[in-house]
Amino acid sequence: MRKFLGLGLLTIWLLGCSGLNFMGYRVAPNYPKDKDRSSQLEGLHYPVTIILDDVGVPHIKAANELDLLRAVGYMHGRDRFFQMDLLRRMARGRVSELLGEQPMQGQTTVDLDRTMRGWGFDAAADQEAAAMDDELWSRMAAYVDGVNQGLARKRPIEYRLLRIRPEPWQVSDSLAVGLLTAFSITHNWKQETFRLLLALEGGIQRMEALYPATPWPGMTSIELTNEEHPLPPSVVAGVAELFPPQLYQELDGEVVAGFESDPLMASAASDGWVIGGDHTVSGMPILAVALGGCFDIELQVPIVT
Repeated sequence: MRKFLGLGLLTIWLLGCSGLNFMGYRVAPNYPKDKDRSSQLEGLHYPVTIILDDVGVPHIKAANELDLLRAVGYMHGRDRFFQMDLLRRMARGRVSELLGEQPMQGQTTVDLDRTMRGWGFDAAADQEAAAMDDELWSRMAAYVDGVNQGLARKRPIEYRLLRIRPEPWQVSDSLAVGLLTAFSITHNWKQETFRLLLALEGGIQRMEALYPATPWPGMTSIELTNEEHPLPPSVVAGVAELFPPQLYQELDGEVVAGFESDPLMASAASDGWVIGGDHTVSGMPILAVALGGCFDIELQVPIVT
């Protein structure tokens, strides 16, 4: 009898919690409602029209550039701020503040933060923002103001689940994310590191045979115009000291070069693809989009028609 009574009380408690959560969701849903709605966006010189098509893509029409930038920022802050915040935290080495120490591509978020702080994007973004001319600052500020107004209208569900309040967006945050994006699609530094390691282990001639600076026959690339020089021993020894201890591993009595997994180079590019309704269980097409470039954040979204 006690077991049945305990089970009944537990069921009532669960239903009560579920009911309260459901009512809270209905009162303050985790998504914006925009169908046939007008909003007062502060700072506009003229009215701006934002039309959301059937799949939720916004189309913005504005009379001038500043109004357009403010409206674009508003939509970003309303719909994508958590992603923006993660990118900002990656650039500034602050991911662990939000998520704690979590595993990430064979390392941890703390390792990522240390790496990004070492690259110095945080300080570089602040310096660029301080040196910005008035005209560019006004454009950036209009976008930032729109982002923060969009964020103020609806706190994203991720922050509600984490029970924290996000920090407002700043002009320097946009620059930090820009530096991160440029870094993530610039792979030459890593390729040059591989070529250096090959030269350290097998010599310059073998390195050129395995990983030449000139393109393969039939391929195109930037022509090598500088005079060729061998790698000076002083540079090789100095650069080798910069690599972590795990760079060199003993294998069959020979020292070989190797890298552990790199959290910043998990994949090489973004992608997107669509599956037609003829190949899905629901009969509706599915759109898959990779967000965040080399950070490999993928969302699969059903297309509603």
